[in-house]
Amino acid sequence: MYLQGGDPRAGYAVPARAENLRGLPPAYIMVAGVDPARDEALEFAARLSAAGNSVEVHLVPGVPHMFDVLAPAVRVSRRAVSAWTAAFADGIGVDCERGDGCERGHG
Repeated sequence: MYLQGGDPRAGYAVPARAENLRGLPPAYIMVAGVDPARDEALEFAARLSAAGNSVEVHLVPGVPHMFDVLAPAVRVSRRAVSAWTAAFADGIGVDCERGDGCERGHG
């Protein structure tokens, strides 16, 4: 439905199924250790790296898919959210210090 007639094999529906992964922007992949898609996500990260892309991977052991949404107050969720928020901020040029909010990057 959301592909609106596009070819699902083109890699837009499931990027991990794309044949050519060269020349993509840096990727940050956080994987829950008890996620049914864990192995597929790790394989995708390895393929991105093998294609010459910059990849940062975080495997969070012992937690299920959506752990950060299901239990946002627990320590592992707070740490995970802090990590991906900092990676996202870095990617868009914002400097975040843990617990102090964000300020525009200088550079």
